[in-house]
Amino acid sequence: MENISNEHFFKKLINGNFGLAKTYWIFNFGEYIVLKLSIEFFKSASFVIITILTIHFIYRPIILIGVYRAANKYTGRQIWAILAKISVYLGWVGYILAVAATLVTLHDLIK
Repeated sequence: MENISNEHFFKKLINGNFGLAKTYWIFNFGEYIVLKLSIEFFKSASFVIITILTIHFIYRPIILIGVYRAANKYTGRQIWAILAKISVYLGWVGYILAVAATLVTLHDLIK
């Protein structure tokens, strides 16, 4: 079995091997805060916003899977694992709606 400490960052993240608290608060919530602040800071730079959103759309499924798997491995109070999984379900809904809205916007721009 591969040593978890030697895993590549994204493999460790998607497998939930950073632990629930770190995966949820740093890699999930922290990324969301950085995303919102970046969009606000670069709101007049279209290319930068497109780049940030592209990275976010690629990263988001990885972190949602990682949080879910970390919740499955969590051995503390189960309320935290349950709340994390609810957050993941809501995150998938938000992700799907954001992708759909982006596709509609791109379609309208191409017309």
